[in-house]
Amino acid sequence: MLIHQSTRILSLLILSSALGCVQEPPSGRVVYPGTPNAGGPNLGGSAGAYMPEEPPEPHAPPALPMRIDPGGAHGLRCAVRLRLDITPVAGERRLLRVVAENATGQPLALDLPERCPNGLVEFEGLGPGYDYYGTCNAGPCLGVSSARRIELGPGEARPIAEATIALRGAPPCTSALPPGQHVVHAGVRTATVSVCTAEAVLDVPGAARPQSPPSSPPPSVPSQSTPPSSDPYACQSPTDCVLSCPEPAGCCGWSCGCRHAIHRDHRAAFEANFEKTCTRPPRCPVVGCAFEPAVGATCRNGRCVATTALGGL
Repeated sequence: MLIHQSTRILSLLILSSALGCVQEPPSGRVVYPGTPNAGGPNLGGSAGAYMPEEPPEPHAPPALPMRIDPGGAHGLRCAVRLRLDITPVAGERRLLRVVAENATGQPLALDLPERCPNGLVEFEGLGPGYDYYGTCNAGPCLGVSSARRIELGPGEARPIAEATIALRGAPPCTSALPPGQHVVHAGVRTATVSVCTAEAVLDVPGAARPQSPPSSPPPSVPSQSTPPSSDPYACQSPTDCVLSCPEPAGCCGWSCGCRHAIHRDHRAAFEANFEKTCTRPPRCPVVGCAFEPAVGATCRNGRCVATTALGGL
């Protein structure tokens, strides 16, 4: 019987070869009657049967190593980090100091636009147009370059700007800040390296209220027909306005003569506090004046302004 079956299979193979269409047997192995099936049951039947091979089990690809940024989110973005420190100074004033820190392991140069008489850092957070550096009366700086280079070594931190804020105002440049917490932002404009800005909270306490003895009545105040305004520059007539340009020691002078007009009722307070808030060397602006005109004060559109006239012509 076995010889007969083998002869039959050989005949079929010869016939397929002659027709040119020999078919590859399926992947697997032939199992004859009585042959163990790799631990499975025996297959019966007179002819051998094909046992297909099982496909290999799928395996997940190896996991990629995790990349950790030890410097945090800013470690990959910022070559320079700014830090803003706010500290109390004499009187009701606060010192804003900005420190630039090299966050890389290589030396770098930070090219910043020159903003004289203001500092290199721009501040925001105390309202539009707030004069952080107190330079409202300062003229332009002459003989300075258009940019300033700050060189920082690996990991080096260096102060690059300071500004003093008067919480109760420093006329004529700033007014009193409202009580509360103000978030101040500090940033620079540069295209050389990536810089992260900084912010800090400026806490402005409420004004202290004088307490009168509870048993005694408040002192009588003579009635006034026109009480003085809290605005030192408000006026109703030209006689309300005077010039006030104090020159205490250690303060920068008034470029090209006195041009600061103020209400006469506020002149004494302004001159008494000027030394605390004036601009000091070496931040004095350099201004070239061909002459110093005589000046006066007048009231124009409800505001005290300076008037000038060419003397000797």
